Amino acid sequence: QGIRLIFPANSCTISGGGTAVAPFTVDLIEIFRRGDMIAHNIHTFSAQQALISGGMFWVRVTDANGANLNMSGVQAVLPYQTDAIGYENSMQYFIGVAGPILSWGTGQSELTFDETAGTNGEFTIWNIMGGWSNCDAFNQFTGQTPTQFSVKVSNVADYNNTKVFFALDEFSTVAALTTPDIGGVKTYDNSIATGATGKVIAISLVEGMLQFASQDVTVAGNDTFTLEVAPGTVAELETL
Repeated sequence: QGIRLIFPANSCTISGGGTAVAPFTVDLIEIFRRGDMIAHNIHTFSAQQALISGGMFWVRVTDANGANLNMSGVQAVLPYQTDAIGYENSMQYFIGVAGPILSWGTGQSELTFDETAGTNGEFTIWNIMGGWSNCDAFNQFTGQTPTQFSVKVSNVADYNNTKVFFALDEFSTVAALTTPDIGGVKTYDNSIATGATGKVIAISLVEGMLQFASQDVTVAGNDTFTLEVAPGTVAELETL
């Protein structure tokens, strides 16, 4: 999807020493779309703070013997193709934090934006790590009032096999609703702007069968939205 990785000489090494054996294999997953974030069980939050994504990726480098290699000084250049207007120069480097939903912690690398590069500009992360990386800015809710909302899925007994996401229209932001609420789940407090529009998606596994539902919503504040999942296919889910 357009991400370029730049490997200086001797930038990939074996942990603990030893000689990496060529050729090297680079595995890369690129994510710019909200739907792909949901498909990979990812949301754009650092702890309970909402992020706006400029693009994310997962990378692994292995040598000819299958050994995982550490990277030092490897750069990633991401084409600007998300919805992040006004936040281009506020982007920071984040790395993945494993959990029930993949979230993000602050990484240790400079990140710059060149508005003249490529089609719409490019972000450069100057020293990436292996695993998940993200180009993000904290949502400042400028001129907006942050709030929260709840979702109930009416035909599931519990949320052990049900996940609920909210994909924001304005920015490339995805929220996983993981906080228990009465009969449902809710967003983090003060994590969604009042008046925000987007799509709520509920995905369930019921007796081994995929079921899901979606609803376009406008957040008034402390709302409760109710969905009912129904059987569907992965192909249908991907069209949401």
